[in-house]
Amino acid sequence: MKKILVALLAAAMLFAFAACDDSSPAPFEANIKDAAQLSDAIKALSTATEPVEWRLANGEYDVQISIPAGKDVTIIGESEDGVIISGPEDYAAMESIDIYSSDNGGGNFNGYVGIVQAKDATLTLRNLTIKGDIDKNFSMTTQNGNYCRQGGLMVINSEIDAEDVTITDTRYSDSYMGVQNGIAVYIVGEDEGKSASFNDCSITNFNKGAVVVRSTVSEFTFTNGVVEGEGATTLTAQNGIQYSCKSTITGNRISGLDYDADNEWKDGAVGVYGVNAPSGCVVTPNTFSNVNVPYYPEIGE
Repeated sequence: MKKILVALLAAAMLFAFAACDDSSPAPFEANIKDAAQLSDAIKALSTATEPVEWRLANGEYDVQISIPAGKDVTIIGESEDGVIISGPEDYAAMESIDIYSSDNGGGNFNGYVGIVQAKDATLTLRNLTIKGDIDKNFSMTTQNGNYCRQGGLMVINSEIDAEDVTITDTRYSDSYMGVQNGIAVYIVGEDEGKSASFNDCSITNFNKGAVVVRSTVSEFTFTNGVVEGEGATTLTAQNGIQYSCKSTITGNRISGLDYDADNEWKDGAVGVYGVNAPSGCVVTPNTFSNVNVPYYPEIGE
């Protein structure tokens, strides 16, 4: 009988501790539940004077998100796989960004466009997917009569902080994939530029490159992410992460960058590509699979 009482007392104590330890996360509370509400929120940015937080319920949002100058916007999805930002029905009608940049010798660059884009703003992204449409992507590249660096995420002179974000299907159909345009994530600064941070992000099914970060960005971080290219292809020599500024690129899994054409560029796809990058960058360790050139310039692990 004494053993039974002790057992009952122990069970009661465990129940009491369990009742007090309510560590389960609070249910997600969305303030935007469909594309119409998101469109209204984007329009309302013109009069916003304080930072804005959008909490998106699971679903597909067939709109372009363009963050205007001076705005501070945080977008949090209910789940990374469940919140899909896919751009409008007509990709050719998407708003583009023209910039001046001292990078690449200076000059005006026209027709930069992304499904999500920001210029002279602050943007935070959490738990969502930016998803293009292979059959429609190329229509973005002919705006203003120019090819443009179409992509999923376009960041111009803006602070960007992304975590648990997937960017996918920003490549062209095979007949257009050989051009040098089409970057899933493109980040450039004007004047002194801003910083860019990505953690636990995945970039898949892109065109020429997964990420391009120009020298006018102050600091770039890409950690614990996934970059997955086309695999063996003769269409174009894809690159993974191209950086030209102070950068930390570590803990990433990079795969499927295998240019197989019989020409002078054969086996020329690069995983982590430093283009006139400054000294002091940290770009190891990362893991590579089916990548022609893991690091360029060559660097040891």
